[in-house]
Amino acid sequence: AADVAFKFPNADGSAGQFMKTDGSGNLAFASVADTNDFVKLQAAASSSGVSALVFQNLDVTTYRTFKIVFSGYPVNDDAALYLRVLDGSTYKTGANTYNWTQTGTNAQGNAANSASSDSYAKVADSAGNNNYEGWRTEITYVPQVSGDPTYQNNFGFAFTNRYNSTNSHRGETFHFKFHQSDVTDGIEIYASSGNIAAYSYTLYGLKR
Repeated sequence: AADVAFKFPNADGSAGQFMKTDGSGNLAFASVADTNDFVKLQAAASSSGVSALVFQNLDVTTYRTFKIVFSGYPVNDDAALYLRVLDGSTYKTGANTYNWTQTGTNAQGNAANSASSDSYAKVADSAGNNNYEGWRTEITYVPQVSGDPTYQNNFGFAFTNRYNSTNSHRGETFHFKFHQSDVTDGIEIYASSGNIAAYSYTLYGLKR
């Protein structure tokens, strides 16, 4: 076959781009298409106390669902783990606007159930404040965005391993709905009293 004379671009491309051909000897820089639907968005870990973990102004245009894998323990013994949603920097805290349910099982197989309507949703029940206690949970949050039908609301669920102040294990499931028609683009996780003493988390987005 005859040699092909390639024509290179006159300028460099951007970081991470590759060079492609048009099949006629012309080369150009191009970006790799993102074909991943489940995307890691951010991650952090800290041994310092924090009043809350706040994820605001999330990209709800690109992502339909957000998942937070979280581990941490409270400063105050026997604090529970709470959740609220946000619109920008505005917290949704209206009385009785969150419906939540929780089902747990202890190490002896005994079940406990709770449910309520509050200005917050309880993700997990009380945890001990030693670093071998606390919460290990996976939280899913589905925001309502502009154009969604009223029955969509904002909802989510979690699966939690919890260790209380006597280091006794509990396994819990949690479901919530923010039953207003408000659109939201953020979520806050915080302790029912005091700060979160230490934590690690990874935030993922699932594309539309």
